Amino acid sequence: MEKVLALNMNIDLTTECFTFFRLAIALSSDKNIPWYIEHFNNYSLANYRWGNKYTMYYDNYEYFTHFDSVLDVKKVYLVNNIVTDIIEAINNNGYFMVNCDSYYIQGDQNYQKEHVLHEMLIFGYNEEQQEFDFVSVNINNVIWGKHKLSFENLKAAYESCMQIVKNTYTDYGWIQMRNFDLPTSIFYLKEYNRQPRLELFYEQISACLQGGESLRKEIDNGNPSYFPTRHGITVYKGIYEDFFGNLEAQDTFPHDYEYAVYKLKFLTEVKESQFKKISYLDQSRLLPINENLLMKADILCNTLKEGFLLMLKYTITSDKNILAKAKTKYMEAELLDIQVLSKLKDSLQKTLCCELHS
Repeated sequence: MEKVLALNMNIDLTTECFTFFRLAIALSSDKNIPWYIEHFNNYSLANYRWGNKYTMYYDNYEYFTHFDSVLDVKKVYLVNNIVTDIIEAINNNGYFMVNCDSYYIQGDQNYQKEHVLHEMLIFGYNEEQQEFDFVSVNINNVIWGKHKLSFENLKAAYESCMQIVKNTYTDYGWIQMRNFDLPTSIFYLKEYNRQPRLELFYEQISACLQGGESLRKEIDNGNPSYFPTRHGITVYKGIYEDFFGNLEAQDTFPHDYEYAVYKLKFLTEVKESQFKKISYLDQSRLLPINENLLMKADILCNTLKEGFLLMLKYTITSDKNILAKAKTKYMEAELLDIQVLSKLKDSLQKTLCCELHS
């Protein structure tokens, strides 16, 4: 017997595993596009851990629950037999998330080298071949792809993972793992089945355009620390003043530099996603979009791509001239983004208030 569940691998937002896995399930149904339009529109950049690590993330105070409208999550607290439990879940149209030891995952860079824990999403099986279908990151040199894994290796990877967790995790670490629906959970697809709430989209675009600064609270093993954070459009200032300023002032790369550069891709993907959303709203006749706005949004996406590629080139060459060009690109992108967000906000406001002024 075999069964494979639908997944959408054409996801715009790829820099974060938590989001990609869940979007791949949620957007396997077109009925959930309106929900997607309402989310992932605002973002922040935090400078933390001794001032030399930068990360971007989505602004949402309900980060762990905003998928609840499109996914039912059943956390599995007691696994009897991991293989049969996964098969049973898939037979009931459930996608199985499981944390595994990469040491046992063929195609992973840590295969038979190091014991590194990471989750995978299992969406199908074939009993005759004794294989699972799964999605994970950086397998067989593919950032996000569908792969096969034998029942035997999955069992070994899961059991090794749980042994490592039991030997090394504190109670606090375990609770944080459960926060991410790990080590084992089942996801069931729900369908939103209604038009997008343009009012919510308007509020998020307005907040993004306003920007701002704050202190982000991070908790490490129960101890809080606070780090400077920029929101929305102000993120650009954090990039070309804080991050680039740090690079301009020193000849060596700071701690976690490659991670910070990779997170610049996050901003590019958010804007590409936004471009597709407004195109969808225009084509669906839900929001009239000026052609000039679409053109500006496209130019913005290309400018951010150019800036990101220059930063990859700087990583290889350490050429400060390339760094200067990249900085210019992000400053250009900031001006373009202000224009795009302003025009989008105006379009939304006119549509939402048309009855008021008729």
